[in-house]
Amino acid sequence: MKNELFSLAIQRIRGTKRNSLLLGIILLCSFAFTVITLGITDSLNETNAQYRLDTYGSWKTAVYNSTEEDKEILEENPLSKQVGTLLSYGNIGGSDTIGTPDKALIEMGNLELLEGHFPEKSGEIAMEASLLSALGYDYELNQKIVISFQKDLETWVEAEFTLCGVLKQYSHLWNCEENVSLPAAFIVKEDGEKLQPFPDYHYFVTSDKEQEALTGSIQTAFGKTENKNLKIVGNTFAYNSLSEKADYYLYLVLILLTTVLAVACVYFVQMQEQLRSIALFRSIGGTKKQLIGLLFYETMCMVVPCICLGTIIGSAGLWGIFKVFINVSFTDFRISIPIFGFLVVTLLWLGSIFFCRLLVLYLAMKQPLTGKITMSGKMGKRYRSIKKASLTLLAGMFSTVMLFVMMESIPEFFEKRWAEKENSYRIDAAEKTISEEEVKVLEELPGITKVLPYGEMVGELSFDNMEKVPLASACKENKNKNQPIFMEQQNADGTTEYMCFPKGIGVRVIGIRKEYWKDYFDTAISGFDEKAFEEGKTALVTFVTEDDGKITFDGTVYEDTGLDKEDTINLRFYDRNSEDFQNPSLASEHSLKLAVQPMKRKLREGAGKGYIGSYGAHYNILVSDNFMQKVLDESKNAEVSSHYTGGDIYGDSSAEIYTSVNAKYLSTDYLVAQTAKAYGTTLDNNREEVSAQVLSHLQNLLLICVCGGCIGLTLFLLLWNLITLAARYECRKYGILQAIGMSNKQMYIEILKKGALTGVSSLFLAFFFYGVYFVIREWLKVRYVIENFGDNYTLKEGIQSTYYYLEMCGVSLEVFILFIVAILIFFLILFYWCNRILTKTTLMEKLKQ
Repeated sequence: MKNELFSLAIQRIRGTKRNSLLLGIILLCSFAFTVITLGITDSLNETNAQYRLDTYGSWKTAVYNSTEEDKEILEENPLSKQVGTLLSYGNIGGSDTIGTPDKALIEMGNLELLEGHFPEKSGEIAMEASLLSALGYDYELNQKIVISFQKDLETWVEAEFTLCGVLKQYSHLWNCEENVSLPAAFIVKEDGEKLQPFPDYHYFVTSDKEQEALTGSIQTAFGKTENKNLKIVGNTFAYNSLSEKADYYLYLVLILLTTVLAVACVYFVQMQEQLRSIALFRSIGGTKKQLIGLLFYETMCMVVPCICLGTIIGSAGLWGIFKVFINVSFTDFRISIPIFGFLVVTLLWLGSIFFCRLLVLYLAMKQPLTGKITMSGKMGKRYRSIKKASLTLLAGMFSTVMLFVMMESIPEFFEKRWAEKENSYRIDAAEKTISEEEVKVLEELPGITKVLPYGEMVGELSFDNMEKVPLASACKENKNKNQPIFMEQQNADGTTEYMCFPKGIGVRVIGIRKEYWKDYFDTAISGFDEKAFEEGKTALVTFVTEDDGKITFDGTVYEDTGLDKEDTINLRFYDRNSEDFQNPSLASEHSLKLAVQPMKRKLREGAGKGYIGSYGAHYNILVSDNFMQKVLDESKNAEVSSHYTGGDIYGDSSAEIYTSVNAKYLSTDYLVAQTAKAYGTTLDNNREEVSAQVLSHLQNLLLICVCGGCIGLTLFLLLWNLITLAARYECRKYGILQAIGMSNKQMYIEILKKGALTGVSSLFLAFFFYGVYFVIREWLKVRYVIENFGDNYTLKEGIQSTYYYLEMCGVSLEVFILFIVAILIFFLILFYWCNRILTKTTLMEKLKQ
């Protein structure tokens, strides 16, 4: 009997070749793309997780500014697994310090060397490349390094070491509290104790528990400590934030829902045909038991090949995609195959299929065997409603995925673009100017994308009615010395005296060569006269603003700058060699007109752009190199800046260097340092810090787009096949309508109306589903802030904060309108294309269906 049922099942499949093949393709696509999507999602998530651990360390909680005795408290904590120690002896210039890590910290911090080895004996030192550059050294191993160490507030001592290794940057990347500076140079403990017998102790703790649980446990253990400098910080950079965890689980939920809905939609579309088929089998004497057996064999004959082929196709697809990622990935790509996830999805997929088949059988057993064998009345209406709803829900999921990808990728793209605006290196002429030859050599180095040289002087700005402009008055007074000053002088008692400009505002005057104008400002600004600017007759003035476009100076918000297009400004330059710095000798004075309206650039938009001014300093003047030469020509022998003396030939004093993510230590850092040394310029190296930020956002962007794209592609193929399948079943209906007078134009309109209605419905569902997800995610963030920081933070404040952030990133009404239009056009085209069988077949062919 079993063999007969199996043979009958095969005959039934062969008898409906076209529909069975289409059904098989849909099931195969759903399973194969589920395999691919699960594999990619898990692999990208694992790659991102490992990248964060490599960059920010695998420790979960840090205890800064602690004592030697506190280590015992941490080791006794039941949640602690391992405790690493970092000794910090003190300052060696700027914000950088020197210290000693233990082996546990080197392991849990993933501290690596770009070359060389960690200090092993007295007299050896390993330093970050950025610190070596800041101190004026290149990266040659075994060279002598002389550091100035701050022993106490008044005492500095010098110590000499041999460079044994170049550290991969970590000190400016790890999560620290304010006033905590991690050592950028390592020495052995013996040398450290000679410099400072009483170091600061920084502890780093790992655990098998969640980062939040460990941090909370340590905070409880220390309680109300008497150590006011003690800081306890969770490693939120390395471990998934709540929003990232929510995103990952959303991917999994979408994959599972796609799997279930795809199966349900297929069988709802075919339900009428299946009911008729089962009814015919009953009419010739088939029992319920035989029907169940027949459906089982028929289902297995469809499902087993789909699982086998789907696994093969999915695995082959994964292999190809993984190979591409391994070749193009900027970090080590990790392959992660979620076996348990595959098993769950496979069981859910099978369960959905058998549930739908049994549902069809249940409904068929209730149908009478007389008259027209079809669902009618309430059941018929319910069936049609469910069929439409299931297809609409699948379309809604597609639009939700697309909305999610758009909303999540825009901020990541903005952050990536913002990080890319940071210069990787900056070189400054030690005495005079940077040669054009050095700029050309730097531009040809591997990994360098552009070099932007410029010259800088500090001058005094004044303009009509300046005293009536509050911002100008505050900048002239310059209480906190945010604006440039004329001179600083060390007094005999060790104090520093700052001398501001006598008559106006101290401003930075930036000279730019014509070939670099477009990198510094938009030359297509309305009314900008290039010739007048090049000749040094006009200037541009720039301001750094907050994200809301307002200007802040010394904590006060201003809106009016006092300047307008074609206003005249006066620039005065003074001799730095004047005998009386309170009344310095005037070197030269110049009048210029403003070429355009004052240019305001938001702080985030101008990140890393030194030429538009630093945060809190305003009235930055941009001029041509010809104007800078005019200043030198008219200043005679006066020293107008540390780089320029009257009568000199003008040249650039600084250059900002930008790199791609392909830049590495040996291929780029080392060569840039060697070039700077050869030409006698000082180097500031921030490449590793900038690269870490760019790569972090690039990895997140890749995860969002690839995973969202895979899910979206799966849903698109399912929609394509389901709409095509539905069109086949509606051929006879439209044939009858055409027979009674429906024209092709009316049929086209009817098809497009369905597409438009599905598109509109999918958009409503998309905004509803994403809105719910957005609120839940914000609620989790608010709860996290309240539980960990005790702030009185509300959900409304959280949503408002995220809204302003998204607005700053570029999410606007125009973006939503474009998204809505794109979705509607997509569904119109999809329905038109998938229903071609209705427009391309003849009336007789339709009626035969």
